Amino acid sequence: MHFVIRVLLVAAGQACFGLGIGLLFVADLGLGPWDVLHDGLSGHLGRAPGTVIVGLGALLLVLLVLLVLFLLLLLALAAFLLASQSLDQASGAGLAVFLQDHRDHIRL
Repeated sequence: MHFVIRVLLVAAGQACFGLGIGLLFVADLGLGPWDVLHDGLSGHLGRAPGTVIVGLGALLLVLLVLLVLFLLLLLALAAFLLASQSLDQASGAGLAVFLQDHRDHIRL
């Protein structure tokens, strides 16, 4: 029950926030930077500012998820390469290959 009340309060807060931004649009008193972007895009695209806010928000979320997935892929690749090199060095395979390639220089 406590969770339901909190969700309703968050929804009411978001509705008040949207109403305030809408009133700033109507009153023509000036907008915040993101709202100026939304207003300009809505004028160029012929859509309502709310639709542009939803579309741009979805686009930014998708780009954020792709960036995070790309960074996780790079980190996993780096961990894989570091672990494989450490294993080769610890097992002596790296040293054995080095000594085998340079056997002529080691003879006394």
